[in-house]
Amino acid sequence: MRRSARTRLGLVAVAFTVPLTLVGCSSTPSASDATTTTAAPVNTGKAVNIVTAGTGYRYDPEDVTVKIGDTLTWKNSGGTKHTVSSNGGQAVEFKSPTMQIDETFVRTFDKAGTFKYFCSIHGEDIMKGTITVTE
Repeated sequence: MRRSARTRLGLVAVAFTVPLTLVGCSSTPSASDATTTTAAPVNTGKAVNIVTAGTGYRYDPEDVTVKIGDTLTWKNSGGTKHTVSSNGGQAVEFKSPTMQIDETFVRTFDKAGTFKYFCSIHGEDIMKGTITVTE
């Protein structure tokens, strides 16, 4: 079936307009929306990835053991914003800024103990973890 020149021109216009429209709707944060993150110092510390798994989110690994003085780095590898927030009332308390995709949060632990944390955006029923700091 042959299409008229007007129909072909209309298809070409749609082919160029749709990608341009999608670019304009990008969810990439602007410079004014960006949060400040800290680069991980060179250390024998460990890393926790924040990942999207199926239909949910999680810290990987959920449970981490480090030594006093070690640095732990969380990297948001998930598909949305996340935080790392300690549960209240613990000997060690911390709260990251809201992390965009690929941003990191770094914390050095100077007290021994077991500390629970969660994502304040998604709640401790959905995203939680435990850090055990040893002597």
